[in-house]
Amino acid sequence: MSALLYYRPRALLTPESAVLPGMDVFSNYLRLYHIVSPVDTTDTIRMPVRMKNVFPLPALRPDPSSYEDVCNERARELLARSEKLNIPLYVSYSGGIDSTLTLVSLLKFATASQKKNITVFLSEDSITENPNFYRDHIRGQLSVRSSLLLSQFVGENVIIVNGELNDQVFGSDIIASLINLHGPASMHEPYDPEKIITLFDKSIQQKNISRSLVHTLERVKNASPVPIETNFDILWWFNFALKWQSVYFRSLASVSPKHVHAITQPYLDLHYAPFFATDHFRLWSMNNRDKRIKETWDTYKWPSKEVIYDYNKDVEYRDHKLKNGSLSKIMWRNEAYNFIDDSLHFHTELPLNDYFVPENDFVTR
Repeated sequence: MSALLYYRPRALLTPESAVLPGMDVFSNYLRLYHIVSPVDTTDTIRMPVRMKNVFPLPALRPDPSSYEDVCNERARELLARSEKLNIPLYVSYSGGIDSTLTLVSLLKFATASQKKNITVFLSEDSITENPNFYRDHIRGQLSVRSSLLLSQFVGENVIIVNGELNDQVFGSDIIASLINLHGPASMHEPYDPEKIITLFDKSIQQKNISRSLVHTLERVKNASPVPIETNFDILWWFNFALKWQSVYFRSLASVSPKHVHAITQPYLDLHYAPFFATDHFRLWSMNNRDKRIKETWDTYKWPSKEVIYDYNKDVEYRDHKLKNGSLSKIMWRNEAYNFIDDSLHFHTELPLNDYFVPENDFVTR
């Protein structure tokens, strides 16, 4: 095997791997970012796992598009694709900011016939998280099904849409932990490695490991095409540069075994569409580092919440909705493959020798 595209972190956190070179540090990264395995889209550091980077950073260039412009462009493209292929749009909806914005963007431009072609996959938690939106814009207006069923349709002749990758566009929920530890002002203070080490060490609780981890990840910081000036910037950049690929692939890992052979690159290009998985969103993120958060955690993703408010006029949601880890409520309920290799073959198990890289940058010297 040449390389992996994705793996579940828990598959690597085994007694067998714990003694391998670099795993004392790297395993703590996996626990810190417990749902996502890193792939360095800057191709700067060598991971202990042999990965193929299929989402290299787009070349930075000026772009005057507003965030809403980019959302509108994506929604029109997906609606047009659905109509051209004459297949339905299946939208994963949690009630959180990302999935609500995804649905809002589609509904803004959908014709009456196109709305009949949209099915919303949701749960009781989805309704509870955004009850007003469900009441006013989903119930009795759109087809709905249980979110637990959505993975069964991956590989079929539909377009799967979810709200993945908006966290990478805007930052990371670890910023809430930074605020809790160091106060809201710490977000916009000049980047202080000691503050990030202390933040990581709240989870790791081994200061030497936390320090080594931050020291290694700073090489990714130095590869950024945009200035990394604040504590918020560094946490956004780690999320943006290291998690993009795994967040794209992680929902695919729950594909039903009967459909696993249908997952090819042409299939992904047409049928799998995380809403924010475009280079235009990545360019917006790099060009608009001042538009991700203001002074408090409840303003995180405020451009997203403004677009939602313009559609549904829900002041409470705009002003007080917080980031909520909605996806994990669905992901951990479904069986999933542990590995996806660069031929798009799915594996429950793989020998360590197939993917482990002993000469990696997490080995302490």
